[in-house]
Amino acid sequence: MTKPKDDGLPAELDQFAQQNAGQGLSDNLDDLSRLILTVLHQNSPQVDARGADYIDGAEPGRLWLRGSNEPIRDHVDGLFITQLHLLTEWAADRGGFVARHGDLPDDAQVSSGGSGRLTYVRANRNILEDTRETYWLIEGQLYMLPLKSTGHQFARDLQSFFRAQKHPKTGDKLPPYVHRLRLTSTPRSNSKGKWWGLKFEKIGWASLAECQQAKALSEDVVRGLLPSSSVASISGPKAA
Repeated sequence: MTKPKDDGLPAELDQFAQQNAGQGLSDNLDDLSRLILTVLHQNSPQVDARGADYIDGAEPGRLWLRGSNEPIRDHVDGLFITQLHLLTEWAADRGGFVARHGDLPDDAQVSSGGSGRLTYVRANRNILEDTRETYWLIEGQLYMLPLKSTGHQFARDLQSFFRAQKHPKTGDKLPPYVHRLRLTSTPRSNSKGKWWGLKFEKIGWASLAECQQAKALSEDVVRGLLPSSSVASISGPKAA
């Protein structure tokens, strides 16, 4: 019997595994279980103690780290990896997620719902919602934090912060994942209502191993998960 190496990999498989690393794996987002980070709100099913989706400890303003052994948090620490600007399509009448689009479909028109969000409606009544998908390395796993409506300002604040961080010797912009960030929620309000937003703070530097993992994940996201083009390139909305 072959004696396993310290990492549990049989000795005769060591070189084979190195030579064939990653083969047979899909980079398509639709083939992956999506680990998602979100902020809980008053109307989130997870905070309803009498509902089927209730999670112990869930309260408005707390963070929900899906797939974690400790899903409900007051804060989450992680490394920002990258961001995609897309349109998310939702089925009519709250039918659920349909697809992600890099371009505005030809049959889409601006919604007149009056919610303040940039949304479009397709001929089949499906909703297209302007979304920034931000990707994070959290506890060794790839998580997606979707941002829409008022969340777009948080995404802009992140990018402004990263662009201002320069290498002390060269003056070049630092890659975002060298920074360890802490995410927490914060109450927000305007004339239309109250909600929970997000804020971030730098709490230190990432390790070299974390940076290497984040860089590889960033390349995977852009190469394998990005639709054909970016919503940011859309020339303008169609008239309603």
